[in-house]
Parts: sequence; structure tokens; C-alpha cells
Amino acid sequence: MNRKLIGPKFYVIILSLIFLMGCQSREKKMKTDIEAANKAYCPMNFGNFGSLNSMEFDDGRLIYTFELKEPDLISLIEDNESVKKLYANYFMRIVSSSLKNIFSQGYDCIIKFSSPTMSRSAVLELNSEEAEKILQDNYSKKEIAIEGARLSCIASKCKVPIDLGDGTIITNVSFLNNTIIYDCEVEDEKNSDLSNLGNTLNISDLKRIILDGFFQEYTDLLMKQYILGDVSIEYRYIGKKSKTEFSIVISPNEMREYLKSKEEESQRMKDVYRAMKRKTDANKRFK
Repeated sequence: MNRKLIGPKFYVIILSLIFLMGCQSREKKMKTDIEAANKAYCPMNFGNFGSLNSMEFDDGRLIYTFELKEPDLISLIEDNESVKKLYANYFMRIVSSSLKNIFSQGYDCIIKFSSPTMSRSAVLELNSEEAEKILQDNYSKKEIAIEGARLSCIASKCKVPIDLGDGTIITNVSFLNNTIIYDCEVEDEKNSDLSNLGNTLNISDLKRIILDGFFQEYTDLLMKQYILGDVSIEYRYIGKKSKTEFSIVISPNEMREYLKSKEEESQRMKDVYRAMKRKTDANKRFK
């Protein structure tokens, strides 16, 4: 080939083709990795918040779809850009702890928040630099857990007022000094012993009722997050007419002990079931 016929444009074309082939190969690998991760990890349960339902790679962008348990959060996230970013940051940090190699690839991200009871979704778009910055903050597991506790307040606040029965209504939920605070208004007529809640037995009973409620609604996921973040729970009771006030604080250590007792209780039930099964099997053999 006559070298004089090969001009600068020829080399530009060759380099462009090489670059394009490299990008296509990289994107093909990324698509394969995302499909494998989606199959292996989704849905990924986030307890009180919902779940990561799917991960996709389309048109050079990473797309994450989160399903929220509280449909009211969709409206809140849509109307509040700061809340939207808080949720996006939290979810991305949790997911990236398992899939760091996928998040650190320099692609733009689309994060969708949906609800099974609503047709619309809230969307946050992040360019590659914004997505990378979230991951470079190097949050510890404890810091992520604290952020999760803060967001659980936002989720719970969407549901207030919450009627707990027996004349008790949660009127507000807040996060202060690493504590989830539930303000409860109490009808004095139905809770004549409100002023006597200082009784040790009553406190113990109330703490157990509160923790049982958490366990039934959120299983152990939310409490484990509070324990990891060293977050306490406080219920502030105030008489509707008398304005008598009383607070109950449940520490992370008390939550830890509660979960330990639930695990022991579960193990005892399993042991009883196995013993009954062995007895039933033995009776069948002797028949």
C-alpha cells in the first residue's frame, strides 16, 4: 500500500473503530454481569423499606427498580428531591456492598421507586460522576444502618396518625440523638394507670409488647439494623386530657436480648417438632 495514500483521517477512523469495539465488548460484559446479578440477588429485601426488584443494563445505563412498602412514599419522594436522594444513596450503598464491581464501572444510573398499589413511579437519574461519588464516601456499616434508621422515620411518618388500639395513637415519628421517637397520645379514660407506668413490671410488659409489634411487622430486619447503628427506640406517652407524660426507652442491647430470646424460642419449637416427628415415625414402624 502506498503510504502517501494513508492520511491522518485513516488513523482516526482505525482508532475510532478500536475504541468502539472496546466499548461494545465492555458493555456486553456489563450486560452479562447485570443479568447474572439480577438473577442471583433480586428481589433483595430491605425490610421496612421494601426491596430491590430488578437490575438492568440498557442503552449504556444501569437501571435499578426498588419497590417501596409504603405507597405514600412515592408522592413524598416525587415532591422532595432531597428525600429522593437520601433513599437513592441508602439503597445504592447497601446494594454496592454486595455488588461493588458493578457500581464502580463508570456508567450513568437510573433509580426507579415503585409501589405495587400505584401505577406511577418516582425516578432519579445520576450521571457516572454522581453515582461514583456516592460510593467513594466510604460509609461504614454502622453509618449506613443509622441512615437506614433515619429513613425508617420518614417511612413511618407517612402513616401517622397510627391507631394502636386501647385509646393510644401515634401522632408523630422523629429521629433525634440516634433515637427513633414515637409520640403517643393516650386517652386517659382508657388508660387510668398512665401515671403509674413507672412500675417496673409495667415497663417490662410494655417493652415486650412494643418489641413484639416490631417483630411481627418487620421480622428481625429492622431491629438488627437498629442494633448495628446503636439506635434506641423511645415511646413518649402523653395523656390527652391530663397531659401526664411518660417515656419508655428500649436500648440496642435490649433489642439484642429480645432477638436472642426469639431465636431460643424458635429453636425450642423446632426441637419439639423434631421430637414429635420422631415419635410419629417410630409409631408408624411398629404398626
